Amino acid sequence: MLDKVTQIETIKYDRDVSYSYAASRLSTHWTNHNMAWSDFMQKLAQTVRTKEDLTEYNKMSKSEQADIKDVGGFVGGYLKEGKRRAGQVMNRSMLTLDIDYAAQDMTDILSMFYDFAYCLYSTHKHREISPRLRLVIPLKRNVNADEYEAIGRKVADIVGMDYFDDTTYQPHRLMYWPSTSNDAEFFFTYEDLPLLDPDTILNEYVDWTDTLEWPTSSREESKTKRLADKQGDPEEKPGIVGAFCRAYTIEEAIETFIPDLYEKHSTNRYTYHEGSTAGGLVLYENNKFAYSHHNTDPVSGMLVNSFDLIRIHLYGAQDEDTKTDIPVNRLPSYKAMQQRAQNDEVVKKQLINDKMTDAMEDFDEIENSGGAWSETLEITSKGTFKASIPNIEIILRNDPNLKGKIAFNEFTKQIESLGKMPWNNNFKIRQWQDGDDSSLRSYIEKIYDIHHSGKTKDTIISVAMQNAYHPVRNYLNKISWDGHKRLEKLFIKYLGVEDTKVNRTTTKKALTAGIARVMEPGCKFDYMLTLFGPQGVGKSALLKKLGGAWFSDSLVSVTGKEAYEALQGVWLMEMAELAATRKAEVEAIKHFISKQVDRFRVAYGHYIEDFPRQCIFIGTTNKVDFLRDETGGRRFWPMTVNPERVEVNWSKITKEEIDQIWAEAKYYYEQGEELFLNPELEEEMRSIQSKHTEESPYTGIIDEYLNTPIPSNWEDLTIFERRRFYQGDVDMLPTGNVDYIERDKVCALEVFVECFGKDKGDSRGSTELRKISNVLRQLDNWSVYDGNKSGKIRFGKDYGVQIAYVRNENVYDLI
Repeated sequence: MLDKVTQIETIKYDRDVSYSYAASRLSTHWTNHNMAWSDFMQKLAQTVRTKEDLTEYNKMSKSEQADIKDVGGFVGGYLKEGKRRAGQVMNRSMLTLDIDYAAQDMTDILSMFYDFAYCLYSTHKHREISPRLRLVIPLKRNVNADEYEAIGRKVADIVGMDYFDDTTYQPHRLMYWPSTSNDAEFFFTYEDLPLLDPDTILNEYVDWTDTLEWPTSSREESKTKRLADKQGDPEEKPGIVGAFCRAYTIEEAIETFIPDLYEKHSTNRYTYHEGSTAGGLVLYENNKFAYSHHNTDPVSGMLVNSFDLIRIHLYGAQDEDTKTDIPVNRLPSYKAMQQRAQNDEVVKKQLINDKMTDAMEDFDEIENSGGAWSETLEITSKGTFKASIPNIEIILRNDPNLKGKIAFNEFTKQIESLGKMPWNNNFKIRQWQDGDDSSLRSYIEKIYDIHHSGKTKDTIISVAMQNAYHPVRNYLNKISWDGHKRLEKLFIKYLGVEDTKVNRTTTKKALTAGIARVMEPGCKFDYMLTLFGPQGVGKSALLKKLGGAWFSDSLVSVTGKEAYEALQGVWLMEMAELAATRKAEVEAIKHFISKQVDRFRVAYGHYIEDFPRQCIFIGTTNKVDFLRDETGGRRFWPMTVNPERVEVNWSKITKEEIDQIWAEAKYYYEQGEELFLNPELEEEMRSIQSKHTEESPYTGIIDEYLNTPIPSNWEDLTIFERRRFYQGDVDMLPTGNVDYIERDKVCALEVFVECFGKDKGDSRGSTELRKISNVLRQLDNWSVYDGNKSGKIRFGKDYGVQIAYVRNENVYDLI
């Protein structure tokens, strides 16, 4: 409800004044308008009576009071694009100054010190005992935003600086139209005097553009301090804002992000380039805050930290169409600045340095993790490092306390720690353990504030694979052969093995196979060099020196997952006393030694994996007949050690000589050395193998059977008659003039049926028949017939065509 007031009479000093108005302080668009000064005063001469009384108003909160007195308002000049904010004021035609600390005789004071046109009206908080007034002064000409504050402060200084509100000089500041509680006094008065000449006021300064000359109230310094205290130390703010403020002081932020907008004026002062005043940006609290007196500056009239200074300058325009009551941290400019800070390399380094400082108490002797690499880390809007696999991977690959220290050993198929860790001072290479997983998570959580056990575990595996290495291959790549042959005589020299071509060759091929298995995991090599001889010669000790860190003698079985696992991380596996083969069947032994790839699922693993063989086997035994049969025995290359022939004790072999032996083997591998014996040496090896083959219980029986003289008409006898003859039945002895001859040929089926009395029908799939065949092959005076490729001849209607075994001294045509 509008009060009725006396109309303003025609005045002598009048002019058109420009202003902008809106229906509410929350309005986002303001309308530019102009009217005569006298008409404008008429609008100010009447108040809107609000419903509440004075007592009720005093009890209201600030926001409730703001809603009550918001009856619309004005700015005493034009606004660019209808936006009411710093930098958008096109001109000012009137000074509008709030006298919040007015004296009760304020009109007398004005009359005493001021002799130009003005009007004065009471604000909503006005009380007779505590006057609150608004002074409106028409100007002789329109002024710009910077001139406005200089003029306003000088006028206030003339009247009395401490009467006026300290923020009233902002050129974009809105003034409410008059409003009054229903039982309160409304006050209005004016003076028809000459209009205030802006140039007269400005000329009272030596240099009005120098903000150091501008008058300030006795409260302003303390007010800035209060504002700073209220905001709190910006460097202690949580998240991205605090990190940015720690990374950049006000000066550093200006130099880095907006160097073209400000120029250094003097200590703790900068000049805004797009304004007409100088030194208006003042720095406070050791470069943590800035307050701008430049009215065209977007941060004009604000106490800002470095984050907000850059936010408002770079992204403030994004807030134009937002409601004025939206919290700062929900403004578009805030989100944009967050994103800018999240990607800033200096901020990222600051975050790491902060975490490192805190972590020094938990980890001894750790190196500061900050570096150029940290610029690539992703940061959340809260100023923390994103708990992502890419971030964790960057940390594991670049943090100086972790870099290159987590690797996958392609030989052992294990993840390893390659040196000192923040939680472990052991510099030696060691297997990565569950405790390392936990300690790494703790380190990453404390240094980088990243919490995610699953992603950390996945990244450990990923980075380890990226850092994969092969220690044996690396070793072999570092050594070069000097051209002096040592390899072939290794066991001859140190274990007294007989110096023969077959022993030299098998030594060469076995160790060359060791190179091949490392360079080409899973390559074919079906043999096991086996050292036979008495204990104490140094068989195992020499092998241990030869294999070094990659030697093992822990194989206790040749079947099952346990056997496969025992081979991982082993280059030279000793089958000591052939313990692993004792309980195994011949076929299992043959299969294990000749296997190229082991396929199994490791403990706690999710998948079945292939593990190509990277080792060779060398057996040791003091049992002469360590081979069970000829077939299985072909996988073994026996060598007999002799302490009386030892040239040099095994303990005298040096690391340098071992390196040269392996280097020589590598040379042979690179030259394409075949990993099997030629036919000539293979035949010689079979002879050697036979001497180490365990004798079958059938051997004596069969030998007796074959050496029993038979009648010359043997082939004319029936199977029944032959059995009776061999069993010594006198009725079956030949009569008359019959000669006895030595048997010169035989087949395994004949022995099966006639010697052991078995039926021919039982021979199919019989293990006994196989054992008979093995015995026949091993007998000294007998061998497989070699008169044709198949080794077979016909054994009459009873046995048909069979593999024939012939007595060695009777080599003649048996067909």
